[in-house]
Amino acid sequence: MAFLSQLQGGFAQLKQKAEAAAPSIAGSLNQLKEAPKLVESAFKSGLTKVKLDSLGKVLNVPSLGRSQSPIDIVPVITAFGEHLQNAHFEVAYESTGEFKAVNDGNSVWLLREGNSSELAISFLAEEQYHLDAVNFHWATEPMNGSEHTIGGVGYAGEMHLIHRNTRFATMADALKQPNGVIAIAVFLNESHDDSPVFSPFINLLPQIIYKGNKRILDVRRIRNY
Repeated sequence: MAFLSQLQGGFAQLKQKAEAAAPSIAGSLNQLKEAPKLVESAFKSGLTKVKLDSLGKVLNVPSLGRSQSPIDIVPVITAFGEHLQNAHFEVAYESTGEFKAVNDGNSVWLLREGNSSELAISFLAEEQYHLDAVNFHWATEPMNGSEHTIGGVGYAGEMHLIHRNTRFATMADALKQPNGVIAIAVFLNESHDDSPVFSPFINLLPQIIYKGNKRILDVRRIRNY
């Protein structure tokens, strides 16, 4: 009988603890029910902060803003600037010359100094830009090599043509200004055919496989686009 009394007493204590914990459990369940609304609210708030950027691409950065990279360009939340309606680029790249190929540990850079490769843009008529560098991003899969994505879809690679405003003597100075630098991103798809345009660059890669490696790339022909 004593054993049964102890057992009944134990059940009574468990019942009391369960009743005491019930409000907390109910609160937690309500929080779970509200989670989708909280996520939706946070998503909308995030879009307000990052304007046209995709929230998913900036969650891992310390501060949200429109200058974050990489970005996911989501067409359904991307606005088209009216000033771009009839925009055009005037490109005059030198067809020959030398680049310094540099492996910085993250990507390969082609640095070019002392050339007259220029870029003019219709909606920035008073500004002139000079091609200072080209860099590349790629990976081992056909859809995860690009730095940026379109609607969550990546590409095999991405090439950046980085131009410095000629008002500024160095890239470091230009980067401090809103119109100091313009980078044109070109997405690259994988192909089974060799590209004669990229062949000199591809052939150079085995010589710069380590961070800090540098080589001179003699470009005999750079196509104008």
